[in-house]
Parts: sequence; structure tokens; C-alpha cells
Amino acid sequence: MKSKFWGILFLFLPIVGYTQGISFSIGGVYGINFQHPGLNTRIYYLANENICFGAEFSYFIPKKEFSNSHETTTFLSEFNFNFHYIFEVNHYLGLYPLVGYNYSVETERILDNKGQNEVEIKQASGINFGAGFHVPIGPISIFTEYSYVLRFGDINDHVISLGMFYALDFKKEKEKEHK
Repeated sequence: MKSKFWGILFLFLPIVGYTQGISFSIGGVYGINFQHPGLNTRIYYLANENICFGAEFSYFIPKKEFSNSHETTTFLSEFNFNFHYIFEVNHYLGLYPLVGYNYSVETERILDNKGQNEVEIKQASGINFGAGFHVPIGPISIFTEYSYVLRFGDINDHVISLGMFYALDFKKEKEKEHK
């Protein structure tokens, strides 16, 4: 499954030379069904003023639960490849729908009172659907988005993201060089 994700990513790498820019971001995520926060990082290629696409990685902080004589620690990581079409409402607000591919790995470590350790790993891939908005503030932009991850497995989730990104605009840099 991981090879599929990286295959899709490398399929789009030749396009990088034709992009108008690249954006880098960091932020927080919260899985509503997973009921735990995490960290998200992403790199997006700006194909033009409205279209961008890129890879994301989310790592959710391990969640510990205690029941009877067991301690369960759950780890969740997600790899996403999403496309956005940005509708610039004005200079202070951009809205976008998103669609993309998701690959998730959830690992549960169950420790009983006798010290026995059991590990269960679930892997699933699926499709992201959602929407978001960004607000530019100087050289960075603040964004928030909601996505529903429809996985072909049993670990579907609703994810809320909040973060900031910095965009390197190659088109503006080239215009500066020509002046």
C-alpha cells in the first residue's frame, strides 16, 4: 500500500518544473472518530493561481485507554495526496473543495496485567472529500479544513485541520528577475 502512495507521488514529480510555486505547511489535526489530536505537515505544488496538489503526512498522538486488566495504546498515521481548487473570494479569503487519496495505518498495542503484549495492525486506503479556507497574513496564510476520509476498511474518520503555510511563488520571483 505504501508503494502505491509513493508511486502516485512520484508520478507527479515531473510536473514540479512547471509549477508556479510550492507551499509548505505545518498544523494540527483532530480525528473526530479517533478522538485524539495530532500533527500534520504538507507540501503542495501550485499548478496555477487556482489549482494545487500535494502530499500530506499526519501523525496522531498515541491514545491510551484502560479497561479491566488491559492497557491499549493506539497509534494512527495517515498519508494523503490531495487536490484543491481555490476560489479567491477576495485578497483576504480563499475557499476550496478538496479531493484526494488516503492511506492509513492504525496500530493497537494491548498489554494485559500479566505483561503479555499483543499487537494488531490495521491498514486501509480510501478517498478524502472536504473543504477548507485560508486567510493570508503577510507572507504566511492560516488555513482550516474539514475532510471526511472514506476508507476501504474499518477505520473511517472525520478530520479537522488547522495550521499555517508559507508559499514560494516562482511566478513572482521570475517577474522580479526580469525587472
